[in-house]
Amino acid sequence: MFGILSLHSSIIAGCTQIMEPYFNPEKFLDLISKCGVTHLYLVPTEIVDLLNVIKKTNRIPNTVEEVRTGGMFVTENIVYETQKYIGNIIPHWGMTELGAGIYNLRTYPAIIKSQTIGKPIPDTDAIILNSDGKVAAVNEIGEILYRGYNLFKYYYHNEIKTKESYIEINGNKWFKTGDSGYKDENGYIHFAGRNKEIIDRGGMKINAIELENILSSYEK
Repeated sequence: MFGILSLHSSIIAGCTQIMEPYFNPEKFLDLISKCGVTHLYLVPTEIVDLLNVIKKTNRIPNTVEEVRTGGMFVTENIVYETQKYIGNIIPHWGMTELGAGIYNLRTYPAIIKSQTIGKPIPDTDAIILNSDGKVAAVNEIGEILYRGYNLFKYYYHNEIKTKESYIEINGNKWFKTGDSGYKDENGYIHFAGRNKEIIDRGGMKINAIELENILSSYEK
């Protein structure tokens, strides 16, 4: 779906898109230079591979304006190194059922991009539902609920799954994303991973992404 998003974006912008059958960081870097690529759509693991080649060969691309990424959590290390070696990074959050529903603006400072997935796109909304089935307090982790014009209509031939995926709160119908996160005092949403990735250690909820973020800061 991330690839489809990039295809839609290039059609709307009226620009040329280069599509590769598979990702090869060395060849990818060659194409950026040869074709003067200005915008990249890469998942975080691909960004890491590309950064490794850039730092190893000292071939810094000078045409890239921005790198849009999503599909998994973007660590602080990835954000800062991407903006240093490649271009302005814009982390997205989304899913097949709604596209890129929450995103960072290109003007957001790196510290916001490295800690949050931003805010919902215009004319949509997101709230956090805690384990008690109530709207979560500020900085309280729970499930991300979403509503907006961009939501899918139904799961094909699966009416039961469709009904189970929605919940009504205060007269509004919300889609249950299955992703965990929390909203801070400024309205930015922080991604905490899939619900099934939260580690339960004797009743204490541990966010696997927080551990990954710490580990990724070590060079070894």
